[in-house]
Amino acid sequence: MPSKIKYNLNLQFMDKNIARKAITIVSLERRDRANISRDDIVNILVFKRKMIREESADKFINECLRDGLISKNGERFQINFNVAGVQIPIDFSFTEEDLFQEGGEEPSLLDRLLEIAVLSGKMTKKDALANMKNYLEGLKYVDNNVKLLTMLNDNFVNTKDIRKEIERNLKDIILRP
Repeated sequence: MPSKIKYNLNLQFMDKNIARKAITIVSLERRDRANISRDDIVNILVFKRKMIREESADKFINECLRDGLISKNGERFQINFNVAGVQIPIDFSFTEEDLFQEGGEEPSLLDRLLEIAVLSGKMTKKDALANMKNYLEGLKYVDNNVKLLTMLNDNFVNTKDIRKEIERNLKDIILRP
């Protein structure tokens, strides 16, 4: 029986590592490093560094908001990750094609959960993976996604968006004819 799910092959995904480095560059050139504005992003990434086009600045900001790298705080944006932990090579540069990967695959659930763990500042990717292996080890049939999600929840890391997405996917599977 053919699947009724339609896949959009023209999806674009933003490379979070490049976006994190770009936001860090903007932050490092500001006095108030925790808060940046749209004008800061445009002035530094578009005009000063010439990394993105002016037309793409709003798309970059919206993708960063959607991915949780920054959050809106009035007219300014608050950075949601540890800027000091981002290492930027001296010769770092990127193109818009590098930043916005067309036709790419969405990151796996495990990758997204690990990203949330790192962004929380409570653990590194390595720590999260090591702790995940030992977490709920008595339950043989629990997969790594559930272990990591439970571990993050027990450590008071906000996983609300991913839990809602999992619930929607499960409802779709259950209600599928």
